[in-house]
Amino acid sequence: MTDASALKITTGGDLAKYFGLSSRHMDAFAALGLQLFRQGKVSDAAIVFRGMIALDDQSFFGYAGLGALALIENPPDLPLALSNLQRAAALQPEDPDVHANLGEVLLRLARFPEAAQAFECSLRLDPQMKQSGSKRARAIIGAIDLIAEQIRSAPAA
Repeated sequence: MTDASALKITTGGDLAKYFGLSSRHMDAFAALGLQLFRQGKVSDAAIVFRGMIALDDQSFFGYAGLGALALIENPPDLPLALSNLQRAAALQPEDPDVHANLGEVLLRLARFPEAAQAFECSLRLDPQMKQSGSKRARAIIGAIDLIAEQIRSAPAA
């Protein structure tokens, strides 16, 4: 039998297909990774998300999960979060949560125009703010607006 990793490297193949995994299987891995993340089992969630990417290098949930995990590290691994979230956003540009996470990373990196674009994209994709990411984007924008107003109205020194 051919080594699966060698098959992927030499042919650009998809290990998930090689092992006969369907999209339902990959969705189950994503659900498991999300559940572990929510339970605070960060290292276990990271294993699942890295495994998803190993199985399918186009795994939106794998990149989105690793990006979110890098963002919650103490201290956050902003370069890792940025690269994973950018990849997730490229794979599934209609996800408001990924754009909100990306906006937060860009804000922390002081890349303000890009952060604003990511937050605006999150809100545009979910105008009713049903997703937690778009709610967070709205809250962050509101906090920035409040700070800016306080700075504008502060007496000159």
